[in-house]
Amino acid sequence: MEYNWDLNKLKHLKKEYQMIRLKTQDLMKEDKLYCLQKEEDLNDMIKHMITNEEYTIKKLRIEILSKPRIKNNQIKEYNAIPKFVRKMLFNSIKAIRDVREFASIPYPNLSLTNQDLVDLARDFFRWIPNKNYQQLIDSYTNPENHYLRFSPPSSLYYNGYTFFFDLNHFIPFFEIRRKQTLEDIFTFHHELAHGIYGNLIRNLENSSYYYLAELEGLYFESLTVPFLEEKKLLTHEEAQIFYLDQLNIFFNCLSTFYFHYLLIYFKKKRIPPMIENLEFFLDLDEVPFVIDEEMLREILKEKVHVDAKYAFSYLVCFYLQNLNDVEKSFSLFEKLKYNRTPELQDLFKHHQMAIHDFYYLKERTLSLTKKLC
Repeated sequence: MEYNWDLNKLKHLKKEYQMIRLKTQDLMKEDKLYCLQKEEDLNDMIKHMITNEEYTIKKLRIEILSKPRIKNNQIKEYNAIPKFVRKMLFNSIKAIRDVREFASIPYPNLSLTNQDLVDLARDFFRWIPNKNYQQLIDSYTNPENHYLRFSPPSSLYYNGYTFFFDLNHFIPFFEIRRKQTLEDIFTFHHELAHGIYGNLIRNLENSSYYYLAELEGLYFESLTVPFLEEKKLLTHEEAQIFYLDQLNIFFNCLSTFYFHYLLIYFKKKRIPPMIENLEFFLDLDEVPFVIDEEMLREILKEKVHVDAKYAFSYLVCFYLQNLNDVEKSFSLFEKLKYNRTPELQDLFKHHQMAIHDFYYLKERTLSLTKKLC
């Protein structure tokens, strides 16, 4: 059975957004930009269906300079990150002083068909504590609805993507780039989770809840581990590979956030943004990050609020995992996603959320990482 988008449906959606943008009177500027972004997304999806070319990933343009420097818009993005989010990220940087960056370990090969992957995902969403999403997942994975597309591996940095469209009703479109490894299962569950909770985020992009936008994907990935263990489909070592991968990505996001902070500090203090100066502060702060000229240029291409979003979502996910109680953690997860009454930081204070919760992941990967030393 083929899982793919419907070309005519995509073209129709694009035309609807164009009509709204061009013909609706008194449309706010931000809504026009939103419609334009949706049109660009649909253009990319249509082009990919026709030519199978990669999406155009729009990166911040960086000039070729002997000394890379921070831009004013990047400072603005950094300052827009809520203070309590920045504080938790800085606390976690302090807490990883004795953690080194581990080498990545590839996921083992997996001989599952697309249909096998869909059947497993349907089982998984019947297994999670909230049974109300079964019908939604059945709809998302029904090939006749054309919401789901499986593609070959990507040369880009992502393995899956969820596109959101919200005209008459909320519609997610999913693309999963099959690697034919165990990672495909985690990627698929991650994107389907975005399909369930993604409609919560559009009006919250300037709030602290934006920094939980990746939480559902990461959390449902983590829930996949006990699910696969119960089904005898995951070995202890394979679970360790997953936890190690989580730590690596978290480590990288935190690193990008930290270097943006340093470069902003340098600009305020008129310190030259030289590698030796960055390395001096790395030693001073006893932070186990590394930097060189090429890495610095790549870091400056990243948007700091996006890395902060991933790092913060990982921190919260680590906390939920460390509860070691699926029912309890799922209940708190849904409060975090749905409860808009208390401020997010007050909710964290109430649950006494710690910033050291990734340490148990370090312990879980200990026997695996010893083999790499």
